[in-house]
Amino acid sequence: MENLSRQNGPVVSSTVGPLTTAELNCPPGQYVISGGYAITSVVGQVPEILSSLPLDADTWQVVANSTTGSYDLQAIALCAILPGQV
Repeated sequence: MENLSRQNGPVVSSTVGPLTTAELNCPPGQYVISGGYAITSVVGQVPEILSSLPLDADTWQVVANSTTGSYDLQAIALCAILPGQV
């Protein structure tokens, strides 16, 4: 793999109740290798992560929920140019 890089998606703020979705798109020509998330600014209950997975070849998606708190959610991914794609 070439040009392996960590990418941080935008921070998405949530309030009590609705599901919160954070997504990250790899730079053009790069593909998601792995991913995860960061949770910050928690007030009340720490949110439950319902999913953290590739949405497609170049997008990582995280879905969270908290019924008694607010928080910030950020998708994080490792992106790379795959062999033969240069």
